[in-house]
Amino acid sequence: MLLFDDKFFLGETRSGFYIESEMKRCWAVELDVLAEVDRVCEEYGLKYNIMYGSLLGTVRHRGFVPWDDDIDICVLRQDYQRLMQVLPDELPGGYVVNSVYTTDSLDQPIGSVINRANVTTNPIELAVSYGSPYVSGIDVFPFDYVPRDPEMSELQRSLYNVLYDAAQRFDDYSKTGEIEQYIPMIEELLAQPIDRSGNVRAQLWKYAEQIASMFTEEESDLVTWMPTRVMAENPRVCRKEWFDGYVRMPFENFMAPVPIGYDSMLKAFYGDDYMVPRTGAAGHDYPYYKSQKKWMIEHGMVIPAGCND
Repeated sequence: MLLFDDKFFLGETRSGFYIESEMKRCWAVELDVLAEVDRVCEEYGLKYNIMYGSLLGTVRHRGFVPWDDDIDICVLRQDYQRLMQVLPDELPGGYVVNSVYTTDSLDQPIGSVINRANVTTNPIELAVSYGSPYVSGIDVFPFDYVPRDPEMSELQRSLYNVLYDAAQRFDDYSKTGEIEQYIPMIEELLAQPIDRSGNVRAQLWKYAEQIASMFTEEESDLVTWMPTRVMAENPRVCRKEWFDGYVRMPFENFMAPVPIGYDSMLKAFYGDDYMVPRTGAAGHDYPYYKSQKKWMIEHGMVIPAGCND
């Protein structure tokens, strides 16, 4: 566990936004998870960088963006696959690693590391999570190369789009029966079989990962998290040289690795004036633990002191 001053867990206002003590405890758990992943990366010589809103928070706030509630990191594909392989055996007991390689029920092509599988009121478990009963962790984005050849780039994007759509909307397509039409088309497109008796959705995600990782650094000038190429207005594509090195910067009480091209990256993601705070909620349902807390209350579980302020 990282060391935190008791004052860290007090509710406070940053940049005009009030952060509850409950959120501070979740931040602390997430920082612990990040520190453990950092330790494993150092041990195995794997490179990662703080990314997205967490990168913005590091540079602008020296910590979390006040209205953000998670930590994002990115890892280039080769190191990502190795990291997902070694993490389960290297992390503390109780930690859970999710990826398309380890979790068939996953519905996003993104990795995550969480501190536990379920909410808890167990005093021993609460003691190592700063009194927070919630499942907390970090997201791990695999970054892949985008080929510089325009035709190859469009081919990759198109193939990935087909697989991403089929996997993402698998339940809907299964209900309507459309999936039975799509599977033969996908098999023909990829010249690869899909085992109907197995977990079809998981196979689709794995094939999508193969398409995402089909090009090498030598063939590319750009890298990205591939889903943004098919689902986002701003695909957040990065120059590969932005990742040629990194510097460590303060992120709360942790020194996070920041890509050397962070200024160009943040301008591309958030605009030239990215250092000017724009108060608001995170891009997802803030706070992330809202549904967990509701479930605990509905099941008669007592929210620990400090997490019900």
